[in-house]
Amino acid sequence: MRLKRLLSIVSAVMMLGACTVFSVSADEEEESVPDFYADRSMLTTDTSAPSMSFDMTEWKNHVYITPDGSLLDLQVAQEKTYAYQGATLKITASQSKDIDDMCTYSSLIRDSDGNLVYPNSDDEDAEYLTMGVELHPGDFGLNCFDGCMITFKYRINQEAEGKLMGDSVFAFPCTDDYEKVTSTAVQLKINTTDSNNVTQYANAIISVPDKCGATKFVFEVPVIKKMEKTDVLYIDNIVISTPEQEGGVDMQVANIDGYNENAKAQEIVQGLTVAPRSNGLSSDSSSAESNSGPNVAIIIVVAVVVVGLAAVVFIFIKKRKNRFY
Repeated sequence: MRLKRLLSIVSAVMMLGACTVFSVSADEEEESVPDFYADRSMLTTDTSAPSMSFDMTEWKNHVYITPDGSLLDLQVAQEKTYAYQGATLKITASQSKDIDDMCTYSSLIRDSDGNLVYPNSDDEDAEYLTMGVELHPGDFGLNCFDGCMITFKYRINQEAEGKLMGDSVFAFPCTDDYEKVTSTAVQLKINTTDSNNVTQYANAIISVPDKCGATKFVFEVPVIKKMEKTDVLYIDNIVISTPEQEGGVDMQVANIDGYNENAKAQEIVQGLTVAPRSNGLSSDSSSAESNSGPNVAIIIVVAVVVVGLAAVVFIFIKKRKNRFY
């Protein structure tokens, strides 16, 4: 009986020890994701300026190309000709060959029958490329993007259609190792009809989950088909809204790269020739304007002839009257 009791005590102690170890491990895992922190001196309740505007030159210190971006010969520059407001970030890329590698959100891509194009994309050990540009929270006075809401304006160049995975670009938060912190991402698919994002700038909104460990925010341009150097994506007016408040009012990251408040925002980019006729920006709009000149000239000539005839008739009638008086 004493032996049996002793064994029971030993077993209980071992179980207690195992539970303690498990509890410590769970606590350590939970503590591995720090609480959100923000330098409040870099926050504001004023929403008149975006967190990043790309209007000046300071933006160059806050936009980073992902390591896999070199596979695209990816480049970034400031664009003013077809900007949304003032100036815009332009992402340019070229692809020397078709690639079969999976990209970050290959799990979202399905064929016309609804089947996964990349059936192994959700495997725990799946490897994928992350080709694009990224933002770091430290530049905005944050330790992570957890709990933030990120909005921006964007436009996709239709010349990249057929070259991008799913004819889309993607925007999402991730860890330092580019691990997804959420199963969903904003998939920005080329659209020239109901939600035109080719000839005009569209809005995008991403809500980052709480306590997810988002230490990067990526704009991915997954060019998987051979493509000559092409301007793929335009981004402007990024706003980072934080979980912080002041007097009950939500706070956002104040502008960090200079903002041209006098520049007028435009919803439609004039001058593009890629717009379908149904969008009101048809490529033959210039010829329609040039044809209006001759029409006006004809109207003027007709008016002069009519006035001239009226004058002749008036003079003729007056002379006829003078003959009888």
